[in-house]
Amino acid sequence: MHIIIAGAGTVGYSLAKGLSFKHSVTIVDKDIQKLNKIEENLDVFTLLGDSEDPKTYLALPTREADIFIAVTDSDEANLLSTLIVDDAITVKTKFIRLKNEYFAKSSIHERLHIDVAIFPDQLLAEKVKALFDFPKANNVKSFSQCPQKLISIKIHYSDERQYRLGDIQTEKVVAVGIERQKDFIIPEEHTILQERDLVYLFGDAKEIQS
Repeated sequence: MHIIIAGAGTVGYSLAKGLSFKHSVTIVDKDIQKLNKIEENLDVFTLLGDSEDPKTYLALPTREADIFIAVTDSDEANLLSTLIVDDAITVKTKFIRLKNEYFAKSSIHERLHIDVAIFPDQLLAEKVKALFDFPKANNVKSFSQCPQKLISIKIHYSDERQYRLGDIQTEKVVAVGIERQKDFIIPEEHTILQERDLVYLFGDAKEIQS
């Protein structure tokens, strides 16, 4: 797949690092120093430009992308970039990270045809294994193309035991990311979960709740 990431900060870097092993990744930013760091460490294509400027996307060698992910430090820039990229090139799926919880109650991301809007500070409701606590089910994303759901959950330990990601993954449920303080981690099976980690799970909702 061809994946475009807008924002070369900590989250963008972590996403590019995890996704570049199996996919073609382009990362866009107007900070040349951040892009140079990425070029030195990762096998990705970097593009110097403003994510809010259509000329940036028109400069890409291909006018199609399977996934667009907006993770700059600005909610407004992320929202605008999803609108602009959709007009400049063909994008199948759009992800956006928003910090302001106002947008969680707003329908703006739906009006912009954003497929997945992630709100890192929100908590969910229900229980996953004995490990997870879901106080509010307000960050569950459904997809028209498939029955699976994207769910974010906050980790709460009931004892001193350490849990690895492999303890909660199944054939039908996969962890696709972890928000840990200011970092976004692409998890592996041996990743140890920590108190207050925000884990993003993709899979069968009934299996997650069992």
